[in-house]
Amino acid sequence: MLADAVRASAHGVVASLGKGSSGRSRGDWLDVAADCQSLINTVTAVQDLALAEAARRECVWREDGTVGEAVHAPGRVTVDAADVAAPVLGASHAQAQLRMEQAVRLAAGRVPVEADEGAPPEDSGLHALHTAMAAGRLDGYRAGVVAHELEGAPAAVTEAVVTALDPHLDADAPTLRRRTRRLLARISPDLLRQRADRARSSTGLRRWVAEPGVDAWSAPFPARRLRWPGPPSTAWLMNWSAAGCARRSSRPAARASPTSSPETQPSTSTLCSPCRQP
Repeated sequence: MLADAVRASAHGVVASLGKGSSGRSRGDWLDVAADCQSLINTVTAVQDLALAEAARRECVWREDGTVGEAVHAPGRVTVDAADVAAPVLGASHAQAQLRMEQAVRLAAGRVPVEADEGAPPEDSGLHALHTAMAAGRLDGYRAGVVAHELEGAPAAVTEAVVTALDPHLDADAPTLRRRTRRLLARISPDLLRQRADRARSSTGLRRWVAEPGVDAWSAPFPARRLRWPGPPSTAWLMNWSAAGCARRSSRPAARASPTSSPETQPSTSTLCSPCRQP
């Protein structure tokens, strides 16, 4: 089994490193960490391929009453793919769904579609990212950042952007995101404008539990369309919501205070407020 071979090799490396740990310098240990990260990237690429292959397979009943397996074309995703993958990944259904779809886009090189849909899966243009992961150059998170920025773009545009990004794949995630957006704006500015329009349509006021007894509020604003009015009060938030700027809102608790909304980045405001006592 592949897992047994990798596990045995890893245990052997750990044992050998433990014996001679005192004679290694900081640079030596950083080299070990870099080698481990490269291995993790490669194993993640293998996992993506396994998830993409599992996603297009499903159990079916045969005419003789036995259970068989149906294999769909690459890019197809069965209805229960996230359910069977969630316990394997240790993730929720929603997270497993996102993970499976990303694996299909990267490893299979297809835009994921349901198994019973008539339209064939289209080329995603992202297979070069999977190749970079398999070579150990790119981790799954940064590959996901690029894939997210190029979601909805035609395969030809995606391939052009990924090809231009190839020499810079060692950059961190924020840098890759900025480079991807600049390249997309240069190659296909209409797509970038369409994405900006979709982002503006999703503005609203959201609340979630941050810590016990504390609610966190997030309010994305359309860039350059709303000046930051200073520390937002409960009345200001309710007026903003009533004016129709927030499509999803709830009544905020008292004494709301800003925690992250500098004037230099007015597009998102995040606040924390104490929960109401029952």
